[in-house]
Amino acid sequence: MGTAPQAPSTVTVSAEIVKATQSNIDSLRERANAIQVKTPQEYVQVCNLVIEGRGFIKRWQEVFAGTIRSAKEHLATIQNELKGHVIEAEAVVAIAEKKAEDYRVEEKRIKEADQKRQQEEADRAKLQKAEEDRRAAEKEAAEKKKATIADVNARLKEGSIGKREAARLLKAAGAEAEAAVQSAAAAEEEAKKAPTPVVKVEAAIPKVAGIKGRTNWKWRWKKNGEHDLIDALLKDSTKRIYVQGNETAIGELVRSVKDKTKAEALIPGIEVYSEESI
Repeated sequence: MGTAPQAPSTVTVSAEIVKATQSNIDSLRERANAIQVKTPQEYVQVCNLVIEGRGFIKRWQEVFAGTIRSAKEHLATIQNELKGHVIEAEAVVAIAEKKAEDYRVEEKRIKEADQKRQQEEADRAKLQKAEEDRRAAEKEAAEKKKATIADVNARLKEGSIGKREAARLLKAAGAEAEAAVQSAAAAEEEAKKAPTPVVKVEAAIPKVAGIKGRTNWKWRWKKNGEHDLIDALLKDSTKRIYVQGNETAIGELVRSVKDKTKAEALIPGIEVYSEESI
């Protein structure tokens, strides 16, 4: 900023003036303490003391007026100098803050994209495993049925069972295999419907002592969003508070949910977004 402005020297009250004036005040105090006001003459005397004392008050004010004025000018100069330094420093801080906040935004974007990709992979893996388990169960049931058929035919051939018993055993083996296939199919459907464990990915944002990174969740109306909101929420008594123009309540919900998709699903007609700050 260049050379700092020089603050003017403050004016101080002369020690001799202070001493002389104080001596007069001391004398006035002695006379005020000593006087007894019992007669008209003494009343006049004490009133003259009041006038004299008021004169000293005015004199003190005049004596210190220059010092006070000088001090105010000195303070104003210091404050202006401080303001200039602060503004300069704030401009530097703003540059650094912007770069740090941009980094946080980008890392959050990368994190969300990576988390979405991993979640989709987990969903696909869940479906694939459910299908593989179903096929394995079907194969096991088919092999068990095939072994039963071979065993029944062998026993029939050696005469240990008759045709009627063989037919019963074969029918039972077929029913068991069919039941196993149906059970495997049902298990596959249940496995596919089961929620996939939520994948959590942390953004590469290190913690720095003295810096408190924040994600500020905000919202705004979509185009015609207010009408969409009213139409959708009038039907839901638990959300009717938002129809009444209670934007404070909407803001509280958005900040508590901290999730764009969930918040927008809860309150149709709004657009949720976030801003990073440090």
